[in-house]
Amino acid sequence: MLARKEVPEDVAEAVLERFTELGLVDDAAYAEAFTRSRHEYKGLGSRAIAFELRRRSVPDEVVREAVSAIDSEQEERTAFRLAGERQARMNGLPRDVQARRLAGFLARKGYGGDIVGRAVREALANAQSRAEEEGEGCGGDGSCDPDNLAFPGE
Repeated sequence: MLARKEVPEDVAEAVLERFTELGLVDDAAYAEAFTRSRHEYKGLGSRAIAFELRRRSVPDEVVREAVSAIDSEQEERTAFRLAGERQARMNGLPRDVQARRLAGFLARKGYGGDIVGRAVREALANAQSRAEEEGEGCGGDGSCDPDNLAFPGE
């Protein structure tokens, strides 16, 4: 970034070296805080977080370490929560449209195909259960059966 601002290389190195000595530059601490923040507050999955960190010139080994702090169960819980919240706003749409939109939404958030598939199925199954409890049902043709859905990466 300093090179883009046309700061001479020797000056940039000296400044960065001094900042590092003072503890003002810490890629690992930055990556850890960034990962925690983006996952907790934006619901991003590890793939999206890793992409954003790399785009910010964080070294790959630091990215891997920071993203590994998100365990698979935590990532899955977040994806399931996001899918349920988003599906609740789609009740008037056909199930296949809901499934497609939910899958795209979660994929853009950086979740893998296996988690996306399970999260979408659970969100649709929960919606179907609520509809059946309210007497709306599916019509008996199986068109809203979440087990009939297939997702790439599963």
